[in-house]
Amino acid sequence: GYCLWLGSDQDRSTRLLRSNLEVMQAPDIFLKRHQWTHVRVEKIDKSIHLYLNDILQFSYIAHLPLIGTHVGLLSRDADFEIEPIHLYVGSLN
Repeated sequence: GYCLWLGSDQDRSTRLLRSNLEVMQAPDIFLKRHQWTHVRVEKIDKSIHLYLNDILQFSYIAHLPLIGTHVGLLSRDADFEIEPIHLYVGSLN
């Protein structure tokens, strides 16, 4: 599967991994500490889109189909807060 690691302004290490292999690195994309950020990740057909505060940060087109229905959240530390997560599963048509 895919793993999106979002870094902070302290450790700018944002990257996208597939099956533990880095497929994209984006050090200019990061979360600011002590500031709420709306994070939206979309999977549409063969593409993954990342939005921060409703601004597109990157798009990644996969050459292999994206399959699966699981979403997870991991954290390196406990110094964060999270609001309720809203998931939408369905067609945009």
